[in-house]
Amino acid sequence: MNNERYRKILESAIEVERENEHGWRLDQVGATGGHISKLKAEGLVKTVIERSSKSNWYKLTDREEVEKALEEIEEEMKAGGVIEHDWDIEPPSFDSVVGLDDMKFILRKALTADDRVNVLLAGPPSLGKSVLLMEIEQAIPNAEFGYGSEDSAAGLIDMLFDKQPQVLLIDELDEMDSDDYSVIEQLGEHGRVTERKYGKTREIELDTRIFAACNDLEVIPSPVKSRFQTMTIEPYSESEFLEVVTKVLNDKEDCSEQVAAEIADRVYHEYDSDDIRDAIRVSRMVDAPEEVEGVITALQNHS
Repeated sequence: MNNERYRKILESAIEVERENEHGWRLDQVGATGGHISKLKAEGLVKTVIERSSKSNWYKLTDREEVEKALEEIEEEMKAGGVIEHDWDIEPPSFDSVVGLDDMKFILRKALTADDRVNVLLAGPPSLGKSVLLMEIEQAIPNAEFGYGSEDSAAGLIDMLFDKQPQVLLIDELDEMDSDDYSVIEQLGEHGRVTERKYGKTREIELDTRIFAACNDLEVIPSPVKSRFQTMTIEPYSESEFLEVVTKVLNDKEDCSEQVAAEIADRVYHEYDSDDIRDAIRVSRMVDAPEEVEGVITALQNHS
């Protein structure tokens, strides 16, 4: 039973049973009916009081055997066994991004597929690629976000060993150097990451899925690109930009709809930018609606 969610359920069940020999309910161990069905099928759990699906009481069939099995799994993981995550998740709706329905559909399917699917979003800046990644980060508790222009190979490896993320999100994938790409290539191909340092080797195997974004697809090495399903985004029209920015600022930056719409309009027409990040930065410098014009003017004067 290597799946992380099931391990946690069994560990919680052990703790509850130590305090209450009569058993436990689903909510006490963080389980769903589906989880219990699988555990019962494997002979690890039994029903002791049957009422309704949420108020049934359950017990481990043999607590000592389950404890031994969990200890063995822990040792296997330390020795380099596969770290598996629970993919029974609720994917994000991606409501902050207007349009791109086909892309949202693929991202949701990749997040819930039975086997690993990595996705690379490619296209010019300011098209919502980063926002899509941010939505995934907010929806997946065990997700890690990084930037290709900032992350080093050593930093990536340390993070993968320490955090064992379910999802790795990388913006600016095209800004990575060759050592960084080697880590992504390893992880994207078979989930295995190896580091040889000072004559010592450490290795971990993860089922981590990678979702990345880039502006320039051509600079990414072909072996790295081959590890991804690549999807290209076309530039926004003016109306699409104004709609997207207004929604992002309203939903994510706590701007009123009126202020968000004004920032979007002024950034596009006066600051002459179609970069969503510029609008986000402006929104963070504006404390009141009447300040929007002043912030935009100051930026224009020194851009």
